Amino acid sequence: MTQTFIDAAGPRLARTAAGLWRQVGLLAVAAAVDGSDDARLGLARGLLALDHPDEAASVAAAVSETAWGIWLGVLAVGQSGEVDRARAIAADAREAMPDTPDGREVSRRLDDLESEIDTLGGTDNSARFDLVGHESEPRRRVLLVGRSSVSYLADPSIGGDGLIRFAPYGGATDGNRAHLGLGEIIDSLQRGESGHARPVPTDHSTPLQPHQMLTALSEAGRARTDELTRLAEEVRMEREELAKKGEELDDELARLIAERARLKRVATPNGGDASPPAGYVPKSPAEAAAVLGVGPNPTRAEVEAAYRDLVRSAHPDRVADLHPGIRNEAENLTVALNTARDILLENADQSAVG
Repeated sequence: MTQTFIDAAGPRLARTAAGLWRQVGLLAVAAAVDGSDDARLGLARGLLALDHPDEAASVAAAVSETAWGIWLGVLAVGQSGEVDRARAIAADAREAMPDTPDGREVSRRLDDLESEIDTLGGTDNSARFDLVGHESEPRRRVLLVGRSSVSYLADPSIGGDGLIRFAPYGGATDGNRAHLGLGEIIDSLQRGESGHARPVPTDHSTPLQPHQMLTALSEAGRARTDELTRLAEEVRMEREELAKKGEELDDELARLIAERARLKRVATPNGGDASPPAGYVPKSPAEAAAVLGVGPNPTRAEVEAAYRDLVRSAHPDRVADLHPGIRNEAENLTVALNTARDILLENADQSAVG
C-alpha cells in the first residue's frame, strides 16, 4: 500500500508550495507506515525544498547509512546555516562512501560542494554556478546553484563571509546549467541581471508549523477550482463556436438545396418531380440558358456576368470545410455552370459569325 503513496507523490519535486506539501503528506504516511528508505528520502527532499532543514535532518538521520541519506543530511546542516560544519561532514562522509553507483555519484557531488564553498569563500576559483535569483531589498542577496545541485544564499559581494547558508533544495537537475565562473556571475549582477528570477529566501529557515501545510493545501483546492472554472468556460465557448458553425452549415446547405431544386426544374420537362441524374449538365442552349438564368440568345457579356455571379456562390472552395455531401453538391453545380457557360459562349460565337 505504501508504494501507492510514493508513486502518487511522484519522482520529482513539485514547483509550488501546495504541490510540495501534497508530496510531503503522501511520503510522511508511507514513511510512518513501513519506514521505507524511498519514502524517507523523498520526505527529506520535500522538507528541504520547503526550507525546513531541521525536520529534514531528523528524517535523513533514519537513512544515514545510505549514500543519499548522507547527502541530504549534509544539505540539511548547511541549510540551517552551519556551512562550515556541513563542509566538515561532507569531507568525512566522502572518505567513508561505499563504492557503489549511488556512492560514486554522491562522492562527486560532495567534491563539487567543497569546491563551491571554497570558491564562494574566496579561497578557490574553479567552481561553476548558475545565477537563479537576486534581490536588493530588504537586503542585497544573490541565489546561486552549483554543479553539485546545491543552492546557495550569499551576499552579492561574495568572497570572505559572503556565503550565508544553503538555500532550499531545488532538485538534482538544478546543477545542469551551472557553467559560469564567479567572475561571470559578478559581471551579470553588475549588469542588473537576476538569472531565472527565482524567489530569494530569507537568511534563516523557519520551523515547521501545521498551518503551513493546511494553508498550502487549501490554496491548492482553490487553484483546482479555478482551473475547472476555466475549463468549463473554454467548453462553453467551444460549444458556442460549434453552434455558430452549425448555423452556417445549415444556411449553406439550404442554399445548395435551393440551387439543386432550380436545376431539377431545368432538367425535367415541365418541372416534374423526378430528380435530375447525378452529375446533371445542360446539353442544349435552352437548358444552358435556364441554368444561368439568362434569356434566349444572350450576348457573351451577359453569359459571363451571369456565370460569375452564380459560380461565386456555388464554388467548391466556399464549402471546403463542410460536410462531403455538401462539397459534392457544390462540385456538381459548378460543373453544370461551367458547361452552361461553354454552350452559350459557343452559341454566341456562331451567331456572330452567321
